[in-house]
Amino acid sequence: MRLVSFPRYAPEFADTAHRYYASHFASVLGVLREAGCRIAFFEPTLSHQSSRTHFHLECGRASLLFDISDYHDTSVGAEIAQSDAVFKFHYSRALHSCYPKIFAFSPVSFHNWSEYRGLVREIEYRAKGLVLCNQTPHTQNAARRRYVRSLLRETYGPQFDGTLTTQIEFWRKIEHALISVCVPGARLDILDRGQLQYMAFGACTVSPRLSIDLPNSEPLIPDFHYLECRSDWQDLVEKIEWARTHAQQCVEIGLNAKALFARALTPEALFQWVTDSVVGLKS
Repeated sequence: MRLVSFPRYAPEFADTAHRYYASHFASVLGVLREAGCRIAFFEPTLSHQSSRTHFHLECGRASLLFDISDYHDTSVGAEIAQSDAVFKFHYSRALHSCYPKIFAFSPVSFHNWSEYRGLVREIEYRAKGLVLCNQTPHTQNAARRRYVRSLLRETYGPQFDGTLTTQIEFWRKIEHALISVCVPGARLDILDRGQLQYMAFGACTVSPRLSIDLPNSEPLIPDFHYLECRSDWQDLVEKIEWARTHAQQCVEIGLNAKALFARALTPEALFQWVTDSVVGLKS
């Protein structure tokens, strides 16, 4: 069993250095626990100027830096030099492959993996039913999410579902959905948690092009893992109407996404990727 030394949560830094501890830090911690690691917490040295999107941990004898930022910028210089490897959420091969120590890591997907494993055997996507768009508008995505929800409500009326529900009810919507429209959050080309979860359960989603690469050099392929629409949403209704007459192709896209998730983004797959990446650097 691999021993991992992980930073303990510091509530006094909840608004600064540990702002994302309950979501992004916890996502990494959950992956490590599910992969069978033994966790020992250490007290991190922090100030209110400490980065809230980077944190270090020790995995065996390897010092790892996790970059949880939603944006393309990443750790440089001393931070990389002090780490054996860097694992970045929302990694782009085009932008980050010039740094030999930086590797892709999964965006946040699930915190309760046993819940996922139970539901993935139950939820079946059939590409029949409602047009979904169930993300909360906030901060930098508020205008585009409100615009898309308004467009869909106006176009599809009672065949549109934009309601906000509990987590499990959100996942269960897949069983009665034609397609899920996903409006990215921090960036227009980002893979959000909701879209990734729907992919994991085998649903066909539609969004603008997603410009990230996944662990094991897995690309997200438009119209194979998800349907791509224009970034101004002008062809969104056209894409939805295509889905209405191509149910089998939508089911296949959902299954492709589900297989990608199982292959590259489960805790076991992610931990193996981390291990192989570190070993590869040292060999």
